[in-house]
Formats: sequence, structure tokens, C-alpha cells
Amino acid sequence: MDSKYVKSYKSDIYIMIPFTMDTNMDIKEEKEDMISEEFLSYMEENSIYECNSKVTKDLKRKFLGKNYLACLNYNYDGKILDKELVYLFLTEHRSTGIYVLTIMDLKNKFSPTQIEDQVTTDNILLYDENDNTVDINTYMKEKYGLNRCGEAKILLSISNKPKDFLEFKSMLACETYKTFVENGQYYKLTSKEIEKICDDNFSEYDFYEIYASRSSIVYVLNTFSDDSIANIQDEIPILFIIELIMFQNAAVLRTNNKIIEQLSENETVSLSFIEDLYKEFGKTIRFWNKNVFKYITVQNISSKINEAFGTKNIIDEYYKNQDFLEHIVNLRDIQNSNRESKVLNIIVLILTLVQVIPVILEFLNWVFSLNIHVNYLYIINISVVLLVLIIILLNRKIKKNKNRKIRDLR
Repeated sequence: MDSKYVKSYKSDIYIMIPFTMDTNMDIKEEKEDMISEEFLSYMEENSIYECNSKVTKDLKRKFLGKNYLACLNYNYDGKILDKELVYLFLTEHRSTGIYVLTIMDLKNKFSPTQIEDQVTTDNILLYDENDNTVDINTYMKEKYGLNRCGEAKILLSISNKPKDFLEFKSMLACETYKTFVENGQYYKLTSKEIEKICDDNFSEYDFYEIYASRSSIVYVLNTFSDDSIANIQDEIPILFIIELIMFQNAAVLRTNNKIIEQLSENETVSLSFIEDLYKEFGKTIRFWNKNVFKYITVQNISSKINEAFGTKNIIDEYYKNQDFLEHIVNLRDIQNSNRESKVLNIIVLILTLVQVIPVILEFLNWVFSLNIHVNYLYIINISVVLLVLIIILLNRKIKKNKNRKIRDLR
């Protein structure tokens, strides 16, 4: 980034990151100031006004306090060029254990594209109690017991498009504007895909333009003013849409990550493990309701952002891995069933022999006048034990076949 860089627009930056929690740990809220109070109030009002109440009633938003975002050099050589004061908010869905962190940077002075680059390269640094920088994943884990679960997304709200179209493209590519190589030369972004995105304004009203890529939303807000609270009020409707999409993606990614871990680290997969996955994912089903939003204009924007974020690809990968996991379980069940069938046949053969032996002995006693004693009580006991084993094995086979049919229906 050029040291002489001057912004040609005003901007707010929102960084949203999904997390999960394994245990229900209470997260302490910080005392609110006017801006944080208004932010939470607008988010709550918007959720009631725009969204189906069944989806949002379990969402709880908390203010985690203020911090500073470390602004780094584009080559990440350890130098901190500046700091940006940020607000931290956490939205939690306790019943599913999914959380979304929102980092709000109002009227930011530093280059937005460099901050975006830090987000996509996972160089988000905050400050701890000792004024040392700490990456966001460690910060959230140590302070709140939260685990990162998915990619961060950015909402960049700007007053107008930059004078240089290259900077606008960099915003949607989440890459540093004018990354210098040497002798004043810099790489120029020429991606046709990004240029196509730059032409796709999917706004539903005339007071803004909106563009979306995989990692960022650029919101050109014509009403952008020096009043931060007024800007927040206009930014909240888009933030709320992104927040719900973050919950959707986190729900899929969490389950998918567990499947991948199970496939890569364990030779055996239990049926109970799959059932637990179904239960866990089932708790998030409300996020996938097609009637989440009350207004078609909001649903249209949500659909475009979902498309840009690649949500369908995330879901497709999840179902592919789930099918593969179930295929492994089915193969194992078939192998076990074959082994049990062999054992069952052997037990039936033994039971048959046990029943036939007394008859043979009686016949030998009669023909050759032998005095061989037949212990019928012993034979009856053996027969009962073998019959019980047969019943147990048959029940196991019936249950496995039933479970296999249920999985096939899914």
C-alpha cells in the first residue's frame, strides 16, 4: 500500500466471524455506551421487524467491550502501522452452541483494503490486558472459551465509490490496494470474475448500491453521514442478513468438520456418532427455513449474498461427506451381518447336532445293548442357551436392517 495513500471516501467496517462452544459457559457483558446501546437496540428492532420470530427468539446479543485492531503492513513483517478503535459484539444461539462475533470499526482512517487483506489472511490482531497483540482466535478462546468455525466475512460500508476503480475491485477481492513490488511498481488486479462482480449491483432500493464476493460485501451508502448512529441504522439491515447466513454456514461447517475429522482419524465409525450428528444439525434447522424473512426484497438480498458466499457449495460438500460416512457404516454393517450370519449358521448346526445326539445314542443302546447314559437336562440347557443366542443374533440383524433403511431414506 502506498505510504501517500489518501482515502477518497468515508467508511465503516464490520468483520463477522463464526465460533462454537462445546460447553455452556456464561459470557460476561460489558457496560454499554451510547453507540453500543444503539447498535444492539437497532439489531433487536430489525430482527423483529424483518424476520420470522421463531428464528430470532433464541438469539441473544451482547456487548463485549472496546478494543484496538492492529493495522499491519501489507507484507506482514511484524510492523504495526496504526490502531483502529473497534467495538466487539457477540450474538449467541445457546441451544446450538453457535456464536457470531461482530467487530465494528466506525469511520476508520486506515486503508480498508489492507484491513480486508488482514481478515482473509487471518491476521486479525487485538490487544490483551498487557497491551500485547493477540490473534482473534486465541483471544476468543482464552477469554470466552470459543472455537473458530469458518471464514470471516466483511461488510464495508462506504460513502461513495473510490476514485480509482482498482481500489473498488480490491475491496471485493479483499486484497490490499496497490501492493508494491519494487521501484514504485505494483500488481494490478485484472480478474474478470471480480470485474463481473463489480458490475452486479443487486440493490432493492435507490439509496444504496450493494456488491458481494465470497468474503466481502461492499455497501455504497448514499446517505452516509458524519452521524455514526444514523449510519449504523442504515447498515443494520444488511448486517442482520449476513449474521443469519453466518449462523447457517457455521452450522454446516461444524458438522462437516466433525465428519472430516472422523473419517481422517478413526478407522471405525459408530452409528451413535451419526445419530449425534443428525441431532446436532437438526437443532439448526430453523436457520434454513425458506420463510426466514418477511419481505421479498430482504429475501432477494439474502439469496444473492448466500450465492456470493458459496453457501450451496458448503452444503453440497457436507452432504457428500455425510453420504461417504454413511456408506462406510453401511459397508461395516454388511460385513458384520455376514459374520453374524456365519456364526448363526454354526450355532444352528450345533443346536441341530445337540438335538440329534440323544436319538443316535438311544438307537445305539437299542441295537448294541449299550448302556450309554443320556443327560437330557444338560442337553436341554445347552439347547436353551443356543436358542437364546439365535434370538439375539436375529434381533441384531433386524435392527441393523431397519437402521440401514432409515439412513437410506435420509
